[in-house]
Amino acid sequence: MMDEACIDKVNRLADEVGQFIQYWGFKCIHGKIWTHIYLAPHPLDAAELMARLKISKSLVSITLADLLQYNVILPHGKSSRDTCVYIANPNVKEVILEVLRQREMKMMSRLDHEFNQAIEFCAQTQSPLADLDKMKSLGHMIAIASTTLAAMVELKSVDFAAVRF
Repeated sequence: MMDEACIDKVNRLADEVGQFIQYWGFKCIHGKIWTHIYLAPHPLDAAELMARLKISKSLVSITLADLLQYNVILPHGKSSRDTCVYIANPNVKEVILEVLRQREMKMMSRLDHEFNQAIEFCAQTQSPLADLDKMKSLGHMIAIASTTLAAMVELKSVDFAAVRF
C-alpha cells in the first residue's frame, strides 16, 4: 500500500515536471520519464518505467531514445533481466549545454537563414508589406540572440556594452 502511495506521489510530481518540460518545447512524457529515472534509488529499465507510468513499450522506447540523444539520461549497464538500465545524467551543465547545442543552435541557424532570405527578397522587390528598417532591426535582434546563445554554449560572457536596445 505504501509503495502504491509513493508511486502515486512521484507520478503527480512527474506530471508537474512534465508540464514544466513541455513549456520548454519538449514533450510532457520526457519530463515524466526523466523524473522517475532521476528519483529512483537504482537504475531503471523500460519495463519498470512502463509499470510505474502505465504507458506503452513503444512510448517508453521512443522517449528513452530522445533523452539519450540529448544526454539527459545515460545507459548504466544491464538489469537482472538483461535489459538496459538508465540513470539521469548527473552533470546538469552538460545536459543544458547539449540541449542548447542540438536544439536552440539549430533553431537559430534556421531563423538566420529565413531572415536572410526574407530581407534579400524584400529589398530586391521593394515590397510595401515589409519595412526594411524594421527588418534590419529584427536582424540586429537575431544577431544578438545568436551571439548570446553561442557564448552560452561556449560558457563565455557576453559584452552588451555596444548593444543598442
